[in-house]
Amino acid sequence: MIFVHIRAHKHKHTHAQAHTRLHVHKHAHTCVLVRTHMDTLITISYNIIISVMY
Repeated sequence: MIFVHIRAHKHKHTHAQAHTRLHVHKHAHTCVLVRTHMDTLITISYNIIISVMY
């Protein structure tokens, strides 16, 4: 009974870790997406400014 409880607790802990890892991964992915889009937006606005000036 105690052994089962320890195993269940261990499993819960690893599940929490996995969930946290997934959350961190999601956050990192979002950051990359934002950065990529920011680069694209900067490039587009730069092109617009150039075409307006000339």
